Amino acid sequence: MTKTKTPADPDLTMTEAEVDAIVGDALADAERAARAVEQAEAMARGEAPSAGLAMKAADVTPARLVELRAAVDLAQMRVSAAERRTEEVREKRKHAEWETIRARIREEAAGDLDGSADIVAALDTFEAALRGLCETLQEHNDRVTRWSRMIGSAGIAPTHGEQAGPEGFSREISNGSVTIDRKVYRPLVAGKFVGATIFRVMSPYPRPFLKCYIDQEVTDKGDWYEGTASRPVDLRATIRRDA
Repeated sequence: MTKTKTPADPDLTMTEAEVDAIVGDALADAERAARAVEQAEAMARGEAPSAGLAMKAADVTPARLVELRAAVDLAQMRVSAAERRTEEVREKRKHAEWETIRARIREEAAGDLDGSADIVAALDTFEAALRGLCETLQEHNDRVTRWSRMIGSAGIAPTHGEQAGPEGFSREISNGSVTIDRKVYRPLVAGKFVGATIFRVMSPYPRPFLKCYIDQEVTDKGDWYEGTASRPVDLRATIRRDA
């Protein structure tokens, strides 16, 4: 069975110019009717009418004046009707646009508009990756701490500054680093790596996107800089150097 196609609503297929013409045409008719009365009355008074009157003085009878004035009243009523009609058309078109927007959003958004599986999945992936990074950094730091204790238990005094002792290894007293044959192993501060990475990833986005709490936003405070050149540190090079 062939499905009958619902005809398009003419109110919705009109152009804006056609909608404007509903009142425009009625106003033009009303102006012509008023002008005809004005000219007929001028002729009845023996005055020279403006050009364009399609009647002669002999045609201006009482009945004709009544007819012309009635035409003005009718034209004014049609203007009012055209204004109501235009308002109805614009209201219908507005609601149709709303429904189009609603349909577009429902098509592009998640099925129930209450959540999005891809966003949740991305957040879960990020959380798992962040946890994995922190655990890996903490494992490294635990190793450095264990090595430092081993060195201390062996009776080797801590140093001020990162330098290898006569034994070929040492532990720095302030930052907890361990030096083995001139290779320095330093504890890694997870917050700096996380903060710097988050800022670098988020900084290209619009500023409101960086908001994290009321008027606070993700900033470069978690980033590191070298010397006076304000060059961001290569985080991967830092890891390779310190780990």
